[in-house]
Amino acid sequence: METAYDWLGASSISLPCALDTDETIYRSYGDGDNFAPFPLHVVLDGDGVITYLAWQYDHDALTTALDAALGLE
Repeated sequence: METAYDWLGASSISLPCALDTDETIYRSYGDGDNFAPFPLHVVLDGDGVITYLAWQYDHDALTTALDAALGLE
């Protein structure tokens, strides 16, 4: 989580960002099996190239994509 906050602090992003690390907010939307409250996940690499795009929440795939984009793989 510190890596995400460090990156956000060093970037020029001015949008509000939230990390639901324990999935409290996510789970409040339903059973988690058939519904994801997120309309779209997009992960870009350091060059601005889209490396991951999904309309459904897949924790493992999203984590893998984020780790790769952040060079944590």
